[in-house]
Amino acid sequence: MVNRRPYSGQFSKIVIAFDVGTTFSGASFCILERNQVPEIQGVTKYPYQVNMSGGDSKVPSIIWYDQTGKVPEDAIGAGAVRDGIEDLADTYTWVKVEWFKLRLRPQGLAGEDNAKILKHTPPLPFGLTIIDVFADFL
Repeated sequence: MVNRRPYSGQFSKIVIAFDVGTTFSGASFCILERNQVPEIQGVTKYPYQVNMSGGDSKVPSIIWYDQTGKVPEDAIGAGAVRDGIEDLADTYTWVKVEWFKLRLRPQGLAGEDNAKILKHTPPLPFGLTIIDVFADFL
């Protein structure tokens, strides 16, 4: 176990950390209060998340976009894989975006593997940039 010292800052703060993964993502936070030992807390429940066991606290790194390039309500993370979402997506011709993290790999990165990864990573729709997608996801 890490031996943490009490927070010595003048003002209370909250620190939030995001782990955006290729297929799953999670978040944690810590509230810093003067003279208190910081305790890191994982976010353990997200909207639409079901059948959680063993402290698993990640959600799929998936976003649906409608035909205007906007995210429909509750079509991110666990909401993007909830029951009935595929039917909604078919009805309204939504576009599924996944594996977007792989777009962070620089195109100039040497190696055949990088070229293969970028070649097989689905393109981003509607002129969205990787920054747009990360902002929507977070």
